[in-house]
Amino acid sequence: MATIASVYTINSFVGTPQQIVNPSDEDRKIKRPRPIGKCVWASLAKELEKVISEAFDEAIFRDQNKNKRFCALVDGNKKQLSLLKKFAKKQNINLTIVLDIIHVIEYLWKAAFVFYYQTSTQAEAWVSKRLQLILEGKSSSVAPGMRWSATLPKLTPQERKPVDTCARYLLNNARYLKYDDYLRLFLKNKLPAKVVESRYPIWVTVDFTVI
Repeated sequence: MATIASVYTINSFVGTPQQIVNPSDEDRKIKRPRPIGKCVWASLAKELEKVISEAFDEAIFRDQNKNKRFCALVDGNKKQLSLLKKFAKKQNINLTIVLDIIHVIEYLWKAAFVFYYQTSTQAEAWVSKRLQLILEGKSSSVAPGMRWSATLPKLTPQERKPVDTCARYLLNNARYLKYDDYLRLFLKNKLPAKVVESRYPIWVTVDFTVI
């Protein structure tokens, strides 16, 4: 199992839930900021803790003037979250931890297929509606809502498993799903953000970026 780390600086980009879920033609033309000085490295031998420690050291080195904000994009891995908090405290860093919306979308799609065929437009509409609510900071209401939707038709525990898994994922990671708060933060502080990424395992995207 490999651990991949990445550190880069990127300027804030302010958007809305609507622009993400259902972007207009004009929205698609907007140029988004690109990572600056992105450094990526990987290891098969080093423990996750060591890689995350090195990522923090690299990010701190790049912030000589102490004017950057630190953000970690994670997938919900408990060990990863624990280590991020540990090193942030050790380095006295005010770290914003964000659950990568890509992982949220994966769980939503799996839940949608409990109710609709994979090729149906209804499944897409179901996911889009709940994704927008989550981006508006309402994940805690989305979770019980989908559970109730699986209860009404009296689905078996096996049939409704993807729904329960998604709901549990949302509730367990609610503190990292405050996308509405993140938006307000970026609006208030338009300073470049320092990002550290690490992936554990290699396909997991954590953007603090400890992935």
